[in-house]
Amino acid sequence: MRYQVIARRWRPQTFQEVVGQDQVVDTLMKAIQRGRVAHAYLFSGPRGVGKTSVARILAKALNCSEGPTPYPCCRCGPCLEIAQGNFIDVVEMDAASNRGIDEVRGLRENVRYAPAVGRFKVYIIDEVHMLTEAAFNALLKTLEEPPSHVVFIMATTEAKKIPSTILSRCQHFHFRPLAPGEVRTLLKKIGEHEGLKLDEGALELLSRASGGSLRDGEMLLEQVLVSASGPVSKDEVARLLGRVEAGVVEEAYRALVRGDPERVLSLFKEQVVDRGFDVYGFVEELVGEARGALVEVVKRREESYNHQLILDLLLKLLERLRRHPLPDALAEMELVRIASMPRLVSLAQLVDGLRAIKGDHPTEKPVAVSPLPREGDLSRELREYMEKARPLLAPILEKCRVFKEKGYLVVESKRLNAFEKERLEEQETVGLIHRFLDERGLDVEIKLRDNGEELLEPLEARSPQEEILNDPRIQRALKLFRGRVVQIKPTKEEGCESGSYHEAGAEAPGTGGGDKGGIGQ
Repeated sequence: MRYQVIARRWRPQTFQEVVGQDQVVDTLMKAIQRGRVAHAYLFSGPRGVGKTSVARILAKALNCSEGPTPYPCCRCGPCLEIAQGNFIDVVEMDAASNRGIDEVRGLRENVRYAPAVGRFKVYIIDEVHMLTEAAFNALLKTLEEPPSHVVFIMATTEAKKIPSTILSRCQHFHFRPLAPGEVRTLLKKIGEHEGLKLDEGALELLSRASGGSLRDGEMLLEQVLVSASGPVSKDEVARLLGRVEAGVVEEAYRALVRGDPERVLSLFKEQVVDRGFDVYGFVEELVGEARGALVEVVKRREESYNHQLILDLLLKLLERLRRHPLPDALAEMELVRIASMPRLVSLAQLVDGLRAIKGDHPTEKPVAVSPLPREGDLSRELREYMEKARPLLAPILEKCRVFKEKGYLVVESKRLNAFEKERLEEQETVGLIHRFLDERGLDVEIKLRDNGEELLEPLEARSPQEEILNDPRIQRALKLFRGRVVQIKPTKEEGCESGSYHEAGAEAPGTGGGDKGGIGQ
């Protein structure tokens, strides 16, 4: 006898053997028991979840010698012939290859004749969404009012393509994708029956690779059965399926979490591209790893922002890979981008950071301030910086001496003309010098002198807005959180000096909170 593949040998023959479709099976069995079998059914759902198998079981239940019964005997002539596809009163039609109006007209002619052997004539139309519009129209009247001895069972993977006029004439049952645990349980049972020993990791990988389709899982198990010569491990199944080993996936995900694009890129090139593994499968495995990590983090009640973000971006990458002409390049670019993105921080961490900057947190160490470099180096670095930022100032700074003096950075000149003096004391110039100091972590104020005369107004004469903007704590906060000052508003606290201000977004004393987004991205 010719060998039959696992998917055919293990096809369910009774309602009780159907896996994962309890809601469909229970309703059909009760309908048969109560004599309320409809004249037309539509079974929709993804591939390999039991639509055609349930249609054949329903045909057996209606035509069994002991029936109609929800428990067909599977021993009588009609049951055996239906299982073999030879029963004359059960007609299976593939709408993908018989989709025209002529085929439907022939079906309409045959519907009129009584069953030759059985109790009912059952028409099983697979992939019914492939019928043409004219064919659907020709089927309408017959589908709505067929003879009492006829039952139509239509199956489709794309219910959205079925015309509403057809849907309204059928009882619609949706077959769901099977859960990985359901697929794993049956694959383990089949493996034991076939003498194949699979470890839990191998079963897990096979069930996930099936994508909710039991038939796909059985076909993958068939491949393992053919190639195996002993106990089968997860890594052997991964190689057979063209998937990278589990350890590589775990290491790649850890690199994504800690923000290590170099390691991610290296693993992707060496373990996936160079070894010819499927890029889509690798990203799919990363998605599974991210889901598992997110579940564990949530169970421990830890912050899960970054795991959520990585999972979201991986899912979007997976969707784009389906239709991209260069999947290797796309995956490489996106994985590096995910690993390079800034990490999110919790609100508690943000508050602690702000407290540390303001010096309000007694347990935090004070922010370290870098010492000023030597005067010659400082003068040279400042000139080079200003030449790039504002070339007009280069010749002016050539005439200046830069040095430190009791917590101040002093820029002193002796022979500037009126134009040069105005350029030096402009707010833009002062701002550039402040930026120069901030980029080097130097917490000092600025003094500008010409022939001993102070060019900048005294610190106490500055406006409150300038005080806030030039406050080293504010500058450090902006740098730490990559923010910008959006607005500065006066405090509304009773008894506060007229014209006093607070940073937008910070809590004003006595007000119960500030405006949104004072310091933000």
